[in-house]
Amino acid sequence: MSTTPQNPTFAIVTCGCKVNQYESEAIAEALEATGWTQRPSFHACDLYVVNTCTVTAESDRKARQIIRRFIGKRPDAFMVVTGCSAQARARDIASIPGVDAVIGNREKLRVVAIAQALLAAGQKAASPIVEVSPLEGAAFEPMSITRFGRARAYVKIEDGCESRCAYCAIPAARGPIRSKPMADVVAEVRALTEGGCREERAGLRNSAKRIQGSQPLHLRVAQLSSDKPASYGARKPLRRGKGISGKAFRFAEDAPFRGHRGRRLQ
Repeated sequence: MSTTPQNPTFAIVTCGCKVNQYESEAIAEALEATGWTQRPSFHACDLYVVNTCTVTAESDRKARQIIRRFIGKRPDAFMVVTGCSAQARARDIASIPGVDAVIGNREKLRVVAIAQALLAAGQKAASPIVEVSPLEGAAFEPMSITRFGRARAYVKIEDGCESRCAYCAIPAARGPIRSKPMADVVAEVRALTEGGCREERAGLRNSAKRIQGSQPLHLRVAQLSSDKPASYGARKPLRRGKGISGKAFRFAEDAPFRGHRGRRLQ
């Protein structure tokens, strides 16, 4: 790319889990806020963002395959790679000819600033920009969405893991456990509901998804206004742990989240 387009376009290719899906949506909304227009990935775009997964060796292989495929189809487009494979294997990703930037998981929304810098330069990077920092001591990255592209939206309220299972790459790729403030969760659920989402699911990475007492987290939903409560989940009562009824429950804004091993989430 040798010129700066007046109406730049981008596409995001997401590999892996629902957390990546959520983060891709946050990146997309942030790019759109700076003047970019999103298109499906099969369209010719000025920028491609690949949000990678590293949970298995096959995940890494597929991520590299996707990157090479899009570079081959549109060699003059900007290619920015982020996600877990970018965090864990930044050198391997940066060595792929045509990659302009590799962004780790600590500050994923840096994708937007890097995209803006590449666009302003009007040409592909002479050498890959690599921004991958250690995750020890990382804070929860401020990130939110107002849509999800489907009826059910996922809200990320926790990131990281500290179990250090021998077979699992998540602690190295995602860092220590950290969480989104309760007020931010409530505000995000409210924005999603007002944007037309009919169901929201809170995204904890670990299995202990509870707020105080014994009630599962997904049964605690926000009452978004005094006169128009939101409806979440299924329209008929389901077995505990499998869904919720159409009745609106009041979200306990002052109740702390409890995540992995009962840890209180701020």
